[in-house]
Amino acid sequence: MPTREDIVAEARTWVGTPFQHLTRVKGIGVDCVGLVIAIADDLGIKDNDGKPFLRDDYRAYPTQPSDRFVHDECCRRLVRKSVNDLCQGDIVSLKVPRTACHVAIITERQGVLYMIHGYSPLRKVVEHILDNSFRRRIIGVFSYPGVTEVSPSHV
Repeated sequence: MPTREDIVAEARTWVGTPFQHLTRVKGIGVDCVGLVIAIADDLGIKDNDGKPFLRDDYRAYPTQPSDRFVHDECCRRLVRKSVNDLCQGDIVSLKVPRTACHVAIITERQGVLYMIHGYSPLRKVVEHILDNSFRRRIIGVFSYPGVTEVSPSHV
């Protein structure tokens, strides 16, 4: 199974990919949901029911979501965690601006939490500090099922 470090390493290969709704091709285009799904697909991760995450999952959502579908699917397919246990490799669902319709991957640099996400205002995938503005938007914290803390070579 992939480690948290594997998730972060894969997420970082997507940084700079243009933001493009419903696209899931590294370097070509991706949105926030597609990024989380594509990372899981690339790493062979399965959901809580043992179903693989596939790039073709969720191919018909609107550009401006008006409900909690993204958050609800995180609750259904991922392992729910406490915000107090937030660490690199986790997925967060966020309110944008008031609806829980955005997701990001948590990363870490020198003990400081960052996030990687398809960010439409900048029109690309970015990594930046998880500042108070984004922390206040967190609705849920999740892990991919079966993810290990460290690779077997480190045990």
